[in-house]
Amino acid sequence: MKSVFRASVVFVSVFLGAICANAADLGTKKPGIAVPIMTRFSWTGFYVGVQGGYQWGRTSNRFYGAGGVFIPGSSRNHDTNGAVLGAHAGYTYQFNPGGGFVIGAEGDIEWTSTRGTFTFDTGDDYKARGDLQGSVRLRAGYAIDRILVYATGGAAFSNLNNSVFNSGTGVRVGSNVDIGWTVGGGVEYAITRNWSARAEYRYTAFSEKKYDSSAAFAGTVGAENNIHAVRAGVSYRF
Repeated sequence: MKSVFRASVVFVSVFLGAICANAADLGTKKPGIAVPIMTRFSWTGFYVGVQGGYQWGRTSNRFYGAGGVFIPGSSRNHDTNGAVLGAHAGYTYQFNPGGGFVIGAEGDIEWTSTRGTFTFDTGDDYKARGDLQGSVRLRAGYAIDRILVYATGGAAFSNLNNSVFNSGTGVRVGSNVDIGWTVGGGVEYAITRNWSARAEYRYTAFSEKKYDSSAAFAGTVGAENNIHAVRAGVSYRF
């Protein structure tokens, strides 16, 4: 009888101990696996940067006589080309961080070595020379996380000086500072949260501008400039 009693006590003790152990386990929270929080890149914000590249185009020149009548056979075209180097600043807004439509505005100013000349058999010539140019544009595109594909367009200005030279008198006359329009597109990639790199193409057109050439040749001369440009740049985003 005593042995049965002792066995019962041992069994109850073991049973109660198991229940207590299980209860302790149930009350203890096991550490879970840490899930990293994925943050999406946003293109919203102000930025400044620098850019450089190369541009090429064509200048069309025409002579106009008394009363502004075009002189047949006086039209000449010549190529212009040169390097560009400058700075830009702007602001973009993204509707959905990580992926979505982006809109903004940007302005730039550049130094350029653009040059071009056409020389007649007589020694007279047309000449184009540019030193400074810039633009104010809208930007619109679509971003997929750190990649932004965009289009851009707006107003452009240039001090591309167009002139005509009379070899007989040694007189050169001309005009500069022209207003036109520019349009293009590009791709930009966010290297880090603050730095991005871009590649861009733009076409810029300036309508014909007439200037008084009477000091060298009777009448006026009209010059029309069209420019293609490719640029690469980096930007710092605040």
